[in-house]
Amino acid sequence: MQTTEEIKDLVREKYSAIASCCGSGCCSIETANIMSDDYSTLEGYNPDADLGLGCGLPTQFARIKKGDVVIDLGSGAGNDCFVARAETGETGKVIGIDFTPAMIEKARANAEKLGFNNVEFRQGDIEKMPVTSNVADVIVSNCVLNLVPNKYGVLQEIFRVLKPGGHFSISDIVLSGELPGEIRESAEMYAGCVAGAIQKTEYLGLIEAAGFTGINLQKEKPIIIPDVSGIYSVTVYAEKPV
Repeated sequence: MQTTEEIKDLVREKYSAIASCCGSGCCSIETANIMSDDYSTLEGYNPDADLGLGCGLPTQFARIKKGDVVIDLGSGAGNDCFVARAETGETGKVIGIDFTPAMIEKARANAEKLGFNNVEFRQGDIEKMPVTSNVADVIVSNCVLNLVPNKYGVLQEIFRVLKPGGHFSISDIVLSGELPGEIRESAEMYAGCVAGAIQKTEYLGLIEAAGFTGINLQKEKPIIIPDVSGIYSVTVYAEKPV
C-alpha cells in the first residue's frame, strides 16, 4: 500500500512529464484520453492549454457571473482558467492552483501569451490552498480530487475558501461497485484518476459532511474501459451556506 506522500510523488512525476510534452493531449495519460470531454466549442478555449486530462466540463456548469472570483483546483496548463476568464470577464479574477511546478510554468506562459492580467497561477497543495478564507465566488476542478488521498481535507479547504453563498462545480470519477485489484494497484491508473476513485455515495457523503448544501449531480456519464465496469464521470454542484 502506497503512502500519501508516495502517491503525491507519483502524480507529480506523471504530470511533470506531461507538462514538458507538446500539449493538446498528445502524450497524456492513457485513461485520460478515454475520459476527456471536448472543450473546443467553449468561449475562452485555448488548445495550448488543453492537455486532455479532464473527465468533464465543470466550467460549463459552474454558473460563473461577470466579476466573480473563480479558483480552479489542479489547474494544469490553464484550460479551465481561461474558459472561466471568458465567463467572469475583465472585472473578475481567476486563480489556478497546481502542485506541479512544470504545470505552473506552462500555465503562466500561456496566460502571458494571451495577455491576461487577471488570471493568476499559484503553486500549492489543494489540501492546504495558498488562498485566504472566504475569497472565492466559484470553485471549479476537473478530475483532480481523485488524485488526492485526503478528499475530505480538500472539501474542507474548499468550504474555507468559498465566500458564504459561493458554490463549486467539480468533475470527477466515482465508482459503482469495486475495481479489480490490478486496476487499484496500477500507477498509470492512479495518475489517470481511476485507481483513486471512491464510491459515488461516499463521495457525495463527504461533500455533505463538509457542510455543503444544495448538492446535485449536473452530469453523469459511464467511462468505458475494456473489461472494467462501474466507473462514472460526474459533475457535482454544491453551495456553501450563507
